[in-house]
This record gives sequence, C-alpha cells and structure tokens, in this order.
Amino acid sequence: MLDLDLKWLIKTIWKKKITIIVSTILFSIFGIINSFFSPYQYTASTTMIPVQGGGSTTNISQLASLAGFDLMGGLGNEKYISPNLYPLIVKSSPFLEELSNFKIKVKDFDERILLGDFLYNYSKLSFMDIYKKDLLGRKIEILNKINIKKDDDKLNLLNVKYSSFSNADKLLYDFISEKISINYITREGILRIQATMPDPISAAELAQKTTDLLQKKIIEFKVKKAREELIFLEKRYLETQQKFNEKKMDFAEFQDKNLNLISSRSNIKFNQLQSEYDLISNVFLQIAQQLESQKLKVKKETPIFSVIEPVTVPLIRSSPIRTKILKIWLLSGIIFGIIIVLANYALLYLKLIFKK
Repeated sequence: MLDLDLKWLIKTIWKKKITIIVSTILFSIFGIINSFFSPYQYTASTTMIPVQGGGSTTNISQLASLAGFDLMGGLGNEKYISPNLYPLIVKSSPFLEELSNFKIKVKDFDERILLGDFLYNYSKLSFMDIYKKDLLGRKIEILNKINIKKDDDKLNLLNVKYSSFSNADKLLYDFISEKISINYITREGILRIQATMPDPISAAELAQKTTDLLQKKIIEFKVKKAREELIFLEKRYLETQQKFNEKKMDFAEFQDKNLNLISSRSNIKFNQLQSEYDLISNVFLQIAQQLESQKLKVKKETPIFSVIEPVTVPLIRSSPIRTKILKIWLLSGIIFGIIIVLANYALLYLKLIFKK
C-alpha cells in the first residue's frame, strides 16, 4: 500500500512537473534578485587566550576547564573573572556607550566617523543608496552626517549612582550589540571576538576597538583593589619623602653649625634631631619597600591576553553568499511547487467527496 501511494505521488508530481518548474524558476529569479541586492556585510575577527594574572586558578580548575567545566564560575573569588562573563561585559550599556563614541575609519572617507553616527546613518539608507554603495562602489556622503548630540539633561545626573539613557541611546546600543559577537570556548580556553559591518575597514576597527576595550575593562576589574592600594602608597611615599628631606636638612644644618660645641644642651638637641631623622628614615624605607612590592603585585595580577589570530581587514564579504541564497530559494521553489500540485489534488478529492 505504501509502495502504491509512493508511486502515485511520484506519478502525480511528474504529470504536473510544469507547475513545479515554473515555481522553481520564479523562486530562482527572486533568489538572484535577493542575492544581488542584499546589503554587503564584512566580518573581522580575532582569536586569543585570556590568561588570568596572579596564578588564581588551581590545577584542578585547569583540568576541569579542559573537560568542559568551569569550577570557579567567576563567583566567590575577587581575583578571578571567568571568561564566560566577558559577553555580559561587552553587551553592557557602559561598554556600548563607550564604543558608540569611538571614531572609526570608513573606506572612501578621509575623516573618521563616530560609530554611533555611522550605524544610525546606514540604517536610514534607501534601497538605491545601498545599491550604489555595494554594487557601484560609490561614496554615500550621508554616512558622515553628525547625529549624536550631548544631552544637557544628563549633566544633572552626575552625582547619582545609576545610569539614564534615552530611547535613542537604547536603539543605538542595540545596533552596536548586533554588530559584535563574542564567544568563549571553555574546553580549548579560546576567546573569539567578531565584528560585522557594512564596510571592511570599519569592521576591522570595531573588532580591534572591542578587543582593546574589553582588555581594559578586565584589567580595571582585576587590579582595581591593588591599584587603589598603590595610589594610596604613592601619596604616602611622597608625603614621607618630603618629611624625610626636611628632617635630613635640619639634622645636617645643626651638625654644620655645632661642630665644635660640646655643651649638654647641644648634645640633647643633637640626639633629638638624630632620633627624629632615624625614625622618619625607617618609616620612609618601609613605605618605599611596600610601594615597590605593591607595584609588583599590580603587574602580577594584571591579566594577559595572548593573541593567536590578530584582527585583519576582511577581503571577502561574509554576506550575502549568493550560491547559498540561490540554493535556498531554489529548494523553496521546488517545495512550493510540490505543495501547489498536492494542494490542487486535495481540493479535487474534497470536491468529489462533497458531490457524492
């Protein structure tokens, strides 16, 4: 019975092959049009290995990472930031806001353009503008139009701890977020950052800026406490150094003026100045040692990113892939043609049933 139904299905489709061929041709034409007029997109990427400073991961954690598990999870350890949290940092509003104010280099433009302005202007391009830019290689001046303006109302929010963004800001951050992709492969310990833009040079610039900014944020998070302690010690060092120099000069001046005096009063004064000088000298030496130790601690805890594959300007567009688009439309046309043929037979069958 199944064999009979299959033979009937094949025979039915073959009888109406003209319908399927017409459907396939029409869909193929739409596919060709779609592939030629889809906006060009270029993807630049970089691959790196994030290495946490300070030796905070244990051998067990490293072995677990190789097996695909993250025992640390980025929680409960102030010295460790899990690479699994990097996408959250990249997608955060402060990060995207800083990116939006980054000026990128765009092909055919001499001056750099704010990323936020470029993406906003590109979203407003007409079909013909995109056609002129991608297929004809023409320069579209509107891409350099300035749109981002400082909001004076934000000046009143400088002393608050929360952030305030307008709907336009939110829309802009969504634009930028869609252009960035970050993926951490736990088993291999590899971090991959990608940026997709309508222009090859701007894609490379956005990928590099995202990488640099992420490294900056990670380093700030990682060594924040150590840097605060270092700044404190540097201030104390300068204060103590000034007092040490003052005491040293007072002690030396007294010795120069009292070389031949042996009175009890001069001896008491001499001992007092020497005690003060020795005390401040010891304090100054201890602070200097702590300062050098803290500098080493900051360097030790600073994360290192070993770049495996640096960012390069893409030579080939990542989309549209015309052969892929054409295959999808071609297959869709065949399926649609078969559905039409079977639907017609189903309608005829239903009409016969209702007549009987």
